[in-house]
Amino acid sequence: MEKVISALQKVYALIDQYNHSHPEKILRVLTGSVSLAIQWVDIIPSEDIDILTDEEWASKLDELLTQYAVQKSEYSSTDTYRSFFWIYKIDWIQVEVMGDFQYRLQDGSRSPKNQNNKIHYQEYQTMKIPMLYLWQELKEYENMGRIEKAEKIREKLTTEKDQI
Repeated sequence: MEKVISALQKVYALIDQYNHSHPEKILRVLTGSVSLAIQWVDIIPSEDIDILTDEEWASKLDELLTQYAVQKSEYSSTDTYRSFFWIYKIDWIQVEVMGDFQYRLQDGSRSPKNQNNKIHYQEYQTMKIPMLYLWQELKEYENMGRIEKAEKIREKLTTEKDQI
């Protein structure tokens, strides 16, 4: 996890530098297993970083992260997911930026664009990281049919006696 956090710190340092010098702030949300681990969900995080944003801000992130680019933006649409998608490598850690990310709900319709969900800021080491609330992550993982992670989130929420 140490290498992942180091790469995350580099990304957030670039974003913070941009945000301090511009009136409009880059909208971004950390999600996925790294987000869950930082929020003390009992999982082993994968060795990648998932960032949600919209297409416009994803393009701005691409300008900031261009030196780390592995895959330039492309629109990806499958039966399950759709989004604009960029891939970067920072110190061997894959960073995935998804713009306007949506997934197919169980009723066949598409989810709202994830970056539009309610977020909170989690302090972790030297960073103040925007993330989805755990109850929102639970809902997302259940809707995507990712039951194992959903159960881990539910356990964490139940232990904390948070509302689900």
